[in-house]
Amino acid sequence: DKPFLRKEYQLLLSSLSEDVYLRSSEIICKKLSIDSSLRYMTHICSYFPSSNEVDIRPFLNLCFEQGKHLYFPRYDTNQYVFVEVESLEQFVFPPTDIDWQAAQGDAAKTINDRTNA
Repeated sequence: DKPFLRKEYQLLLSSLSEDVYLRSSEIICKKLSIDSSLRYMTHICSYFPSSNEVDIRPFLNLCFEQGKHLYFPRYDTNQYVFVEVESLEQFVFPPTDIDWQAAQGDAAKTINDRTNA
């Protein structure tokens, strides 16, 4: 049951000390940054971490520095689409405050559109 699992996950995360949370986020970012399957990818779909999720922002910033294209989910007309974002500065906590109009721009398309172009 998905709602139950989410609630359990949230309880688990909230029970972690800040030190454990920060260290875990650091380890995950390091592993992502050296992952050979991600090294050569130029387009990456991701999530933007909320305050109770693993903080992968350092990894996302590294992707931007390396010229990678990052896409984040957006709910639009009864479906999720992935929108390209040019910097993390477009995000404000919580993620629902994202300025999607600015993020979309003229060139933003769903991943499916980009794949079929």
